[in-house]
Amino acid sequence: MKYLERFILAAVIVFLTACTPDPAETGATNHADLILTNARVYTLDWGAPGRDGTPAPDAPRSEHGWHPDAEAVATKGGDIVFVGSTQDAL
Repeated sequence: MKYLERFILAAVIVFLTACTPDPAETGATNHADLILTNARVYTLDWGAPGRDGTPAPDAPRSEHGWHPDAEAVATKGGDIVFVGSTQDAL
């Protein structure tokens, strides 16, 4: 009886694998839906400011003021999938 159960399980696995569509045939890609480039992106991915309001040491700020963390953002299905340079986004 165990052999019959194993055979049926193996047959079901083979059947389901054979029925799975090939991603190349369905047109599935990993490309983003939207790519925003040449932007000024602030990720807010730095520490909290001091109690006196001074920016965190790792904040993107210099004596000349604030500077962006990135210049491109890519989204897919409503989720942000990339933040970085314009060159890397394209």
